[in-house]
Amino acid sequence: MRLAHGELLPYLHDAVFFDLQYDARTPGTRTLVMTVQCNPDAGYKPWNNATLSLCARGVFLLRCTAWGFCSGQDTIDSWHEGVSDATVSELARLRGQGARPPERLFTITLHSGSCFELVCESLEITKLKSEGDTHL
Repeated sequence: MRLAHGELLPYLHDAVFFDLQYDARTPGTRTLVMTVQCNPDAGYKPWNNATLSLCARGVFLLRCTAWGFCSGQDTIDSWHEGVSDATVSELARLRGQGARPPERLFTITLHSGSCFELVCESLEITKLKSEGDTHL
């Protein structure tokens, strides 16, 4: 499912964060893939206990502060549209120099304090598996 807007992103709160993979092999099509397992109480029934792949395509910017000291599994605190004022200023400066950053801006925060800012062309969500699925 390709997201036109961030209407489903709030339902990722409390999802278990498994991994993050940045693929820079092809400069024009850099991708970032995150794998999460949704919380059954997040409020969006089709994603209850589902494992999702969140794929950002056309990554222009990824800013990451990752803390590894938390005990247990890390979970998403919030995923929303927009980035920090500092990143907005930097993108404006780059536009002034002729760059054309994409318009998809996201901030993902984890309960550990880890934070990711992402500027990309598109975000696609794929449901990999749900509790009770016998095949996928």
